[in-house]
Formats: sequence, structure tokens, C-alpha cells
Amino acid sequence: MVAVGVILLGFFLPGNIEPFEFTINLQPDKSTAVSAQYPKLENATLQLWINNKWEDAVVSGDNLADFKSIPGELKDQTVPIRFATNKYWKLLQDSVTLSGKSQVLIIVPDGLLGTVSGKVRSEQDATFLSGVEIEIEGVLDTTDTRGNFTIQISPEKQKTRYSTSHTNQATRPKPNRLNSMAKRLKFV
Repeated sequence: MVAVGVILLGFFLPGNIEPFEFTINLQPDKSTAVSAQYPKLENATLQLWINNKWEDAVVSGDNLADFKSIPGELKDQTVPIRFATNKYWKLLQDSVTLSGKSQVLIIVPDGLLGTVSGKVRSEQDATFLSGVEIEIEGVLDTTDTRGNFTIQISPEKQKTRYSTSHTNQATRPKPNRLNSMAKRLKFV
């Protein structure tokens, strides 16, 4: 009777499940037009939720993240995934199924470069200027009474530096070209 119990116990215990490696290939969404000047995915770290903690893998220049020694019992399981460090990109999904040796995940612009806003002030006395037209990448906005403007830039035109022009409606000078950092645009 004891021998039968030992044989049955051995039958129901899982075999030696070896740890495995898994590669995630991050690819930009082909249906989203992105500017050639949009920043590439760089200095990114991807994380998988494994055994109640986040495990890191650095994303290579080829957009690959290699996870080593994933516990065998997670084979074919779905686990949460996220960027730990990344600038300008986001994942389209928040989980991945660990089947096979690799999987392609789609990334899209995160919207950080999609809004340019600022304030326009007079050079002489630093008063806010209203009615100034600001143009960035063909999109126009006019400053309000406090000199504020906000311009939404579509993904196919987003980049880290913009050439802007502005015209004061009251005096109508020729537009000037300025190089400005996105999200840090200031007219002084």
C-alpha cells in the first residue's frame, strides 16, 4: 500500500521544470506615422512581474530585451509588463504571454512631445503679450490676455526641437525664427 502511494505521488508531481530565457522585441506601430526626427528608443529598461517582484532587462540598440532564468512554471503564462525607464515611448499592452522564445510588442509615442505651450512677454517691460500668433510645424495659436499659448503637434511632426515663428498682431513685424525645446518654449 505504501509503494502505491509513492508511485501516485511521483505521477502527480510536476517534472523538473527548467528556467527559460525570453526575448521581447519592441517595434514601433506601423499604423502610426512618426517623424524621422522623433527620438529613437534609447536607455530603456523593460520589466516583467515575476515571483511578486519586477525583473529588469535593458533594451538593446536593436530594441530587444532579454530576460534570463525565468522560472519554468511561468512558461505559457501571462505576466504584467512595463517600462521602468524610458523616454518618449509607451507599450500598447500591459501584459505578455511567455510562450515560445520571444514575442513582438508594439510601442507608440507617449505624447510627451505632442504639446508645446508657453508664455509670451514684452522685451521692454516683461508684460504679457496678447494676440501674438505662434506657429509651430504649421499649427497656429494666438496668445490669450496672459500671453499663454498651447499647440498640439501630431505624431508625424513631433521632435525634440522646433522652429517657431511669431507675429504680434498689433505691430505686424516680420516673423522671426527661433529654436526652442519642446515643453520649454519661452519668449523673452
